[in-house]
Amino acid sequence: MGIRVRKLARELRCTAGDVLGLLQQLGYERYRSPEDMVSDVVAAKIRRASATPVPAPHRALDPGRRPAAPPPAANQDDVMASLVPGVVPRAQREWEKPPGPGLSAPAEAELASQRAAIREQAGALQSERAELASMRDALERERAELQAAQEALRAEREALATKVPEAPPEPSSEEPDASELPSAESVFEARGLRGTDEAERALAALAGARALGKHLESMRLSDPEGWAQLLQERLVLVGGAEPPAGLELPHVVVSPERADVPGARECARAVRALGEQLMLSGWVRATVAGMPPRWVPIVREGVDRRIELTFRPGVPTESIEGGVLLLWTHGGNWEASLTELREAGVRVFESDADTLAVWLSEIRTALEEPS
Repeated sequence: MGIRVRKLARELRCTAGDVLGLLQQLGYERYRSPEDMVSDVVAAKIRRASATPVPAPHRALDPGRRPAAPPPAANQDDVMASLVPGVVPRAQREWEKPPGPGLSAPAEAELASQRAAIREQAGALQSERAELASMRDALERERAELQAAQEALRAEREALATKVPEAPPEPSSEEPDASELPSAESVFEARGLRGTDEAERALAALAGARALGKHLESMRLSDPEGWAQLLQERLVLVGGAEPPAGLELPHVVVSPERADVPGARECARAVRALGEQLMLSGWVRATVAGMPPRWVPIVREGVDRRIELTFRPGVPTESIEGGVLLLWTHGGNWEASLTELREAGVRVFESDADTLAVWLSEIRTALEEPS
């Protein structure tokens, strides 16, 4: 906001020339007309100046008298200088910094002491920087020496590797004879276990606590074939969380690709599918031959009760139940007997599978094929 010069003169009960003269004395040279706008700050200064007595009478500026031409501007491209006559850029005004109040003697002494302390600190910093620079140069030289020594060692190592052949490996010490090693029975007896029953229960307790794993690598067997046969005939690998119904042998859960028999659900589904295919083919009575004894309870428990299965360890020479023979030929020579059975009109479905799941699948596929 602002006020015009003529309104300010009416407020102060003086002429517009008096107000313009006061503006000239206060340093506001750009105000030349009663129609010029004066800011609130400048108007406040004019009011204070008019209220205080002036030491020397100011010369009133005639509003009607204007200069022949505006004062030349240093920069002809200045927009304000071209629009408002008498405007002088701030950078071209002659302005002197008013002298500030002088400092007292104690303040001058304290300032001098502070400056001396600052100069002393700057000198100490310069000396520390010079010392650090010398230490850095020494470290650089030491690192260069270490790198040179490392290169020399590498070259010497390569030269030795090309000249000296590798030493032959030392012969391994001969393993002691198995007959000289103590037996497991003697170790159990030294611990206080007597008889096979106590030894087996001790092994079962250690296995249940998972305390035998770290000793398996150090165990040596004098009869590995016997142990392999024991694991093959008396231990079943199950490929599921639960064993199949009817499995009576000890079992261990392993991954499906390494299992001897699938889990309970998969095995029951495969046996049930075999029974359904027998019924669809019209055979409710059949003879199963050559099946390992450990799989017989699983098939007998899982097949449909309406189907009567007769299990034989080998190919029967007498009559076949129902005229259908489901044969597991793995590990046996049955060709002579099968020829006689086929000539007698017996339907033979055989499979040379390694596992129960494969045998069930192949027999069911053979049953599905048209006769």
